[in-house]
Amino acid sequence: MVEHFTHYQYLRVAPTAEYYAIKRAYQQRILETHPDKHSQRTAHTSALPDANEPFAEPHADLFNKVRLAWHILQSTDRRKAYDAYLKDLEARTHGIIHDEVGLDEMDYDSDAEEYLYPCRCGGDYMLSRQDLALGADVAQCTTCSLRVVVEYQVELDDP
Repeated sequence: MVEHFTHYQYLRVAPTAEYYAIKRAYQQRILETHPDKHSQRTAHTSALPDANEPFAEPHADLFNKVRLAWHILQSTDRRKAYDAYLKDLEARTHGIIHDEVGLDEMDYDSDAEEYLYPCRCGGDYMLSRQDLALGADVAQCTTCSLRVVVEYQVELDDP
């Protein structure tokens, strides 16, 4: 599977970061990733990302991606367009959250051990007891891409 990373990740900033924080991060990252700097560095310097970061790329590629990230995020208009693109990508990837529903509003099918709630498309939002036990709080429609957040409280047994 090909991983896709955001310009924010390449600059190591949050999507809510202010302009000056992004600029400062860009200046630091461009120095860290500049290909000319890596002939003197070892693979264990802070210029390279740690194991939790998405950069197993040659330095020149990473340097260019950092430059592109700054190009997009430095402009208010380009950043707004990019943020809209990310929001659209998130919705297409994970479906749109349509509503919030209480677990008590859902119908329980005891045979299948599932909670069901009708979707506007004619399908049903479905959440199994096993999903609930694992802490799930989003139910996907069985027919379309819409999702609902299911609100419920976990009741703990007293010892």
